[in-house]
Amino acid sequence: MKKSQCKTDEEFQEWQIEHISPNQCDIYFTGRSPAMEAEGAKVLWNTSVELHKIRYKWMVSDGDSKAFSAVEDTYEECKVEKLDCVGRIQKRMDKHLLNLKSTTKGKLADGNSIGGKGRLTEVRIKRIQRYYGLAIRQNTLSNQNPTEKEVDVAVYTMKKNIIAILHHSIQSKDLAKQHRYCPVGESSWCKWQQDTATGTNTYQSEDCLPEVFCELLRPTFMALSERKLLERCVRGATQNRNESINALVWARCPKNKHHGAKVIRCAVASSVCHFHSGASSRVRVMQKLSIPAGVFTKQTSAKNDKRQIKKADRQAIDKAKKRRQGLQLMRTCCEEALREAEGVTYEAGAF
Repeated sequence: MKKSQCKTDEEFQEWQIEHISPNQCDIYFTGRSPAMEAEGAKVLWNTSVELHKIRYKWMVSDGDSKAFSAVEDTYEECKVEKLDCVGRIQKRMDKHLLNLKSTTKGKLADGNSIGGKGRLTEVRIKRIQRYYGLAIRQNTLSNQNPTEKEVDVAVYTMKKNIIAILHHSIQSKDLAKQHRYCPVGESSWCKWQQDTATGTNTYQSEDCLPEVFCELLRPTFMALSERKLLERCVRGATQNRNESINALVWARCPKNKHHGAKVIRCAVASSVCHFHSGASSRVRVMQKLSIPAGVFTKQTSAKNDKRQIKKADRQAIDKAKKRRQGLQLMRTCCEEALREAEGVTYEAGAF
């Protein structure tokens, strides 16, 4: 017996049409996962005028997706400008130097390898990375609409300080010439300039790279001090706030588990409330819903907010920052020492 029609198929098609109606289907995107970020950015920019009567002039990008390319020409009369996250740009120095270290094989002109004691170690790379971040952050502009001259001055100072890091890190017999580009004054990251300003003697000249590294590292420093790159860092934009609220969302909806659209919406709403008003925001939400909050709920929320504020204040002081930097350098030093002592213990097809 053969049939040309199926009643089940017809019923399924009718159900599918009803299911795809607004607010029924949880699927809002049918492309590949990597394209979600660009599609989400297009939705935000394309609806900004209609929903909020505003145009987004800048986009803080990390360069990991094509999101900026998707929204660059959204507004015909107002072109979107790309800003780079200073934290992400700072990490590029670490990445570039590690790649240089791994790709430079054999001996250098002085007969020694690129790595090892007194050479380009991971601890020294971390220190150079920190100096690079300071060279950018200390010269950012607080004015959100700076003049062209202000941008030129800021970019020039950034580039000068970045090149100063290269000369600061290379050993020289003439200390004044070695540190001539370093920022002056007591607040300088250069110990030699600090000693010059305060009359102290804390600088150690032996903590420098041999002269052979000057030309080896120069292309990296020149690439990371290009004008277009630094212009995108002038406003000192970061993605720290985005990362913070993302952490709150993932704490409520872990990435390793599947969650429906409704659960994610609730998690995002809860995270936004917590980000702006702390744990006590849940008490106000309960009041809006006519749900009386208990005594312990109020006390615990207030206690959590106070503890979080104290923790933030404690982490913001200079002493705490230096301690975290020291611990990070210590961990990096220990890992590098273990790696050199153990050698290659695991590598695809190496044994």
